[in-house]
Amino acid sequence: MIRANSHMMMDQCRVFSHPEPKSASVCLKPVFLPFAGCGRRCFFCAQHLQTGCGTKPLAAIYRELESWLIRAEESGHQPVELGFYAGTFTSLPDDWTDKFLNLATKFRRNGLVCGVRASTRPDAALLTDLSSLAAKGLDLLELGIQSFNESVLNALGRGYGLEQAELACQAAVDAGLGLGLHLMPGSPAMDMNIFEQDLMTVMRIKPRFIRLHPCLVLSGTSLEQDFLNGRFKPWDLSCIVRILSSALLRLWKKEIKVVRMGLAAEPDLQLNIVAGPWHPCLGLLVRSQALHDLVRLEVERFSQGEGPLHLRYPRRFCGEIWGHRGCLRPAYEKLALSQERVKPWNKDDFCLWRGDDAFAIEEIQANC
Repeated sequence: MIRANSHMMMDQCRVFSHPEPKSASVCLKPVFLPFAGCGRRCFFCAQHLQTGCGTKPLAAIYRELESWLIRAEESGHQPVELGFYAGTFTSLPDDWTDKFLNLATKFRRNGLVCGVRASTRPDAALLTDLSSLAAKGLDLLELGIQSFNESVLNALGRGYGLEQAELACQAAVDAGLGLGLHLMPGSPAMDMNIFEQDLMTVMRIKPRFIRLHPCLVLSGTSLEQDFLNGRFKPWDLSCIVRILSSALLRLWKKEIKVVRMGLAAEPDLQLNIVAGPWHPCLGLLVRSQALHDLVRLEVERFSQGEGPLHLRYPRRFCGEIWGHRGCLRPAYEKLALSQERVKPWNKDDFCLWRGDDAFAIEEIQANC
């Protein structure tokens, strides 16, 4: 009798999973090299503010990293992946690229360093023997593409075009390196159609992951002058949340991880944001909206049974389900999912179900 009821109940529920690709947990040790190796300063760029660490000589950064690695090794620190950011790693002067890679290799031998990644410009990547860097210990290259559109790249003062951007992606793959990409939605000269084209290109290239950094106007940049003179209008926050939540679901379904949305909330950065879609919890806003959109699509596909609608969700999404400070509760109410009928459970999948019977809910939990 219970088995028969279970089959009936299973016919009246919809089970679905979250599309985000699973990723291994790695301890990343960022090493910031603001403007180092950069032949030009792009219109939007303020790495000394974005990283919160100012500018230092490369020799000083090297000594600080070496000291940190020695202390970490002595204390039995868990293995770390080194990430060299905020500069153009493949164009560092005076053999500093090799010096940093050699330092990483020294500590890789004893197991402290488990990987090395670095960010660079597409044109700088094309001028570098990436296979040689891979042989010296570089595992992954992050390319600051920003956009695959010629007009946007020109407006940002990037100094390269679409062809170079795509060739750099292929060069990294051909060298055996993992590939990460950075896009900047809301850039000057960008509209929704251009961002859509950028997403299509990313999904065709299929990098290991992507970072999505909405364009902000920071003090001291050329973009600040364009904004003050009325030549640039940033996208607003609600627009960014909407387009990024949609992009998130599509990228996840293509097995592309999204490892960052928006810049870290460094105090110096926040004090110098002139305009743009800034929010300290942008990632939560976007992920929560994406989760709501996922549930909404499943509700629209589900019409079985009668009675009130229930949702069970994996407990790991407790911090996302209702959005930042509960901002999505009204949206769930519109789906006929009131808070008392949306509950976490210790399962990996989501389940929609209609009915009132508490015993039926227990049966669904046991059989979904």
